Amino acid sequence: MQPALALLVLGHGLDPSLLELREREGGTVEVLWRAAADTAAEVSPRLPARCVRRTEVLRSSDGLGERQHYSVDCGAAGLSGETVAIDGLEHRAGLEVLLRLERPDSQSVLRVLDAARPAVTVPATRSRVATLRDYLGLGITHILGGADHLLFVLGMVMLVRARRKLLAAITAFTAAHSLTLALASLGVVHFPALAGEVVIALSIVFLAAELSRPDGAEPTATQRWPWAMAFGFGLIHGIGFAGALGEIGLPAADVPLALLGFNLGVEVGQVGVVLAALGVGLAVRRAAPRLARTAPRPLAYVIGTVAEVWFFERCAVLLSFNGA
Repeated sequence: MQPALALLVLGHGLDPSLLELREREGGTVEVLWRAAADTAAEVSPRLPARCVRRTEVLRSSDGLGERQHYSVDCGAAGLSGETVAIDGLEHRAGLEVLLRLERPDSQSVLRVLDAARPAVTVPATRSRVATLRDYLGLGITHILGGADHLLFVLGMVMLVRARRKLLAAITAFTAAHSLTLALASLGVVHFPALAGEVVIALSIVFLAAELSRPDGAEPTATQRWPWAMAFGFGLIHGIGFAGALGEIGLPAADVPLALLGFNLGVEVGQVGVVLAALGVGLAVRRAAPRLARTAPRPLAYVIGTVAEVWFFERCAVLLSFNGA
């Protein structure tokens, strides 16, 4: 599967580029570099000059991009205080690379590198506050880059007009995906990630169908108790969040703190989207009341169509994996 198709199927905006550095005692560093296939020839990691490669480069492909794995020796001081960069990234606007460094003491350093910031200096020590901040930022980045999750939240805002019911629905959705995010990330429950992505797309199709019902129709169970629908589908969306967090990885020394930070980041991003949607809706109702009355149904059709495309594409990917 090509990287562009992979991102479309998953509905996530994060690039599949990753530089993972696992530093061991004595200065040995295991390097994993994965770049999207269409950018692999244009960007490459640059480690400190004192780091000498000790093993051959093993090359492979995981469907999202080209992978390189090798070991380097950076001396007794390791990477502390040194600069790690992605050469060529400064010329690739819009491309992001996730840098994950695991220290010998199991502390982690996480950074998202881009054209504006293609390099980072590795700190000598890490605080728990820094870990919380890093995962908080990654949680916000994930939810704002996840088109499928955003469409579901937008659909809930459109469906539930009463503020009290909307608050109950958002709370139920938050509680549900927080629960499965924690359980799946900690390995307590196991659910196939691709199957979860299929159900996430289906949840948006279902929501779009509810939004497209004619005015004056008999209220459905979803419209009467939207919190129940939000809770049920929230359990599945939590699986999607756990898949993203699994790709990022959790620091062995601060698993609960990193999990908390990522989940809080998701909630911050989600609340921001809800408030923005409510603000836009209020502005449209005041400035163009006729548009406010007629726009929801065409918008529901657009949401449903996009979700159906995701659903069938994800089903095709799931079947191809099962048939492999």
